[in-house]
This record gives sequence, structure tokens and C-alpha cells, in this order.
Amino acid sequence: MKKLTTLGLTALLLSTTCGAYADDAQKPVGPAKEFVIPPQLGDIKIKTAEPGRPAGLENMMTPGTIQQVPTAMPELPQTPESMEKVHKLEKEGEKLFGSNMADQALIKWQEAYGLCLEMKYAEGQGRQLTNMCRIFLSRGQYVKAKYMGENAIEILGETSNKADLGKARVALAQAYFGLDNSVWAGNQLELALKNYQEVGNTSATDSAQLTAICAGVLLRMGKLKESLMFLQSCATYLEQGGEYHSSVAKRVASTSVMLGLGLYTAALEEANRALATARNSKNPASMPVALACIANCYYCLGEYGNALRNFEECFKETAKLPEKMPMPDLSRANLELGYAHSLIGCGYYEQARSPLAKATELFKKESSAIGQAQASNALGVVEESFGNHEKAMVHFQQALDLHSVANQKSEKLQIAITQNLAAAESRAGKNTEAKLHLASIMAAFTRAKNPMEDQLLECRTM
Repeated sequence: MKKLTTLGLTALLLSTTCGAYADDAQKPVGPAKEFVIPPQLGDIKIKTAEPGRPAGLENMMTPGTIQQVPTAMPELPQTPESMEKVHKLEKEGEKLFGSNMADQALIKWQEAYGLCLEMKYAEGQGRQLTNMCRIFLSRGQYVKAKYMGENAIEILGETSNKADLGKARVALAQAYFGLDNSVWAGNQLELALKNYQEVGNTSATDSAQLTAICAGVLLRMGKLKESLMFLQSCATYLEQGGEYHSSVAKRVASTSVMLGLGLYTAALEEANRALATARNSKNPASMPVALACIANCYYCLGEYGNALRNFEECFKETAKLPEKMPMPDLSRANLELGYAHSLIGCGYYEQARSPLAKATELFKKESSAIGQAQASNALGVVEESFGNHEKAMVHFQQALDLHSVANQKSEKLQIAITQNLAAAESRAGKNTEAKLHLASIMAAFTRAKNPMEDQLLECRTM
């Protein structure tokens, strides 16, 4: 065994029957006589099996249990130099991850994890596992992210570092969220909040991340009002951390929730906060986003002139965007659609045709059925304003057909389109068809389960 020992290996030679019992329980099973020991392996000693026990399992306490040969793993002392190396690798990985170089960041964090493992540095191990969890989250590999997050929490739970434990819980909550497990995600977020409260000096970035995840979980569960507080808190934290463009995005998100709840005045106030934040942002896309948000609020309030003015200012800001930052086609389509609706609201029906044509083309390019449905509905309104009842009905029916195949359906939009179709039919003298269409949508307001609660739509239908 001398040569094998120097290599740090142990050789165990089993019988030719792979450890089967002998016919006679008192007679051990030995290797075949013709078995030749390769000379390069050194000297190998064959142990004799105990009576009634398989050959090769002589040192086992119980049959069927695998005894692992202990290996001597060198332990790295926790010196200032080794700790500094770990922190350096962490920072390098964070910088790479922020630059969308996830693969290189993963290599850095894996190396740091190996050093922490050798030093038996538990807090470092937990942080690196959390970082690797973030990598897999960015790739959409939620099962791997869940595995990393759970291991990070197990390790950090035995330490006194509540801040790192809170970060690990937030990462794990994102993994659960990706796996459509909102309940477990909510539990982790609740525990993360407690961890952060115990620390008391959480950074603005960490607080923003936590509140953003909380808002996402609540939105996923359909709790819109409850999500507003977290969205607004997240925007405030991001602004404190100097991330103005991200703060604008959260303000716009909370504005959209308010518009959906019918809180139009509050939505306009939130949109104005987004505009104030956008003025401090160095990102040229912040101003167009905020102006479009304000325009939508004015449109919902029925102030079509103000909506039109803000859309026109938005187009001016959009023209200033650098070539390397073009506006996404879907965003451009929604902007053209909003502008067209404002023109229609102001009575400029003919001028609305051009932006509607642009919006329709872009929605088709992006395969957005819900966008095409809204554009067709607007075109129907334009045709009806000129007395073209038949053309208007074609557009309204096309809008209903597109809505029926949309991935994300809107019952309010469906009701509004049906109302427009019924109005066009009534003007064309098709009162029977109009009555049937209106009767079909009245059921939405009178059904026993989850009735539609929109007084404006209900009054228009009646």
C-alpha cells in the first residue's frame, strides 16, 4: 500500500462475484486465482471476508452501509490576506454581474465560495450561494436558484448576520415566485422583512429590492391596493439610492395600478412625481416615459387637450433619444395609440388616422392582439364619426375578434367595444342586433360571482 498511500488513495479489491455470498456461509469468497495485479498499482493486500458477510465489506459496522474513506482536506486559515481575496472576488463578481456578464461573475463567485469553504467561513459561503442564486434567477433557471437560495439560508441561519440572511431570503422568494409558488415567496419576504428590521441599517438598494418583490407578489395575487404601498416605497428607496430611471419606472407602475382602480386624480399626482424624478435622471428615456404617463392620466380624466399637449411633448423628447437607444416597437405603438385617442377626444378624427395606421402596423409586428383590438376600436370610432356605419361595424367586430384571441384579455375593453358596436348598429337602424349586444354585456354587471364594478360602463350600457 506504500505507493498508493503516497498518492492519497486507497485500493479495495472486491471478489470476482462482486461481493456475493458464498455457498457456504462459513467460507469466504476470494478473488479468482488467475487475477493479475497490475505492477503499476504497487502492493495490494487482499483482506479475508468474515464468515457470513460479503467479501469487501469486512470493516462495515452494518451490512449495506458505505463507509467513506476520510480524506485530509487542507484548511485555509482566516488571515487578513485570505479574507481580502474573498472580498475582492465578491466585488469583481458584482461588477461583472452589473455589466450583464453573468458567466464571468459566476466564475468569480464560485472561486470565492471555494476559498470560504476551505476557511470554514460560513458568512462568506452564504453570500456566495446567494450571489449564485441571483445568477440563476437572471437566467430564468428557477429550480437551480431555489436550490442555491435554500442552501444559503441554511448556512446563514446559523450565523448572526441578519442582513445577509435577509438578502438570501429575498433571492429565494424570487425563485419561488418564478416557480409560481406565491405562498412560499410571501413567507420568505415576511421573514426577510423581520431580518431587515433586526438590522435597522439596511441600504436603500436592498430595501428597494425587497419592496419591489413584495409588490410583485401582491400584484400576482391580484391584491392591487395592497401593492401600491410597496411600489411607492420602492420608488422612494430607488430615488434615495440615485437610481432615478428605475424610480420613474416604479412610479409609472403605481400610476397604472391607480388608473386600473379608477383613482384618476391620485394617479395624476403620482405621474407628476415621476416627471419630477425624471428631470434628475441622466437616462434620456426617463422624460418620454413620464410624459406619456401624465398624458394617459389626463385622458382618463377627460382632459383631452392636456393629454394631447403632453403626448406632443413626449414625441419631442423621443426624437432626442440617441440612435443606440431606440424606443421599442411596442412602446412606440402604445404611444401612437394614445396620441390617436387624444386626437379623437379633441375631435380631430381625420388626423387620428395616421397614428392609428402606425400603431396597427407596429402591433402586428409585435403580434400584440390586444393592441390591434384597441387600434381597430379607435378606427371604428373614426369611421362612425363620419357616418360610415357599415365600415365602423366592421372595425368593431374585428376588434372583438382580436380581443378573443389575445393572451391577456380585458373585460372592460370587451364591454366598451361591444357598446360601440351596438351604438353603430342602432344608428344604422339595426336595433334588434344592438339590443342583443347590450343585453349580452349587462350580465357582467348582474352576475352573482365577481360582478363588474364600473358605474360608468354600466350606465352607458343601460
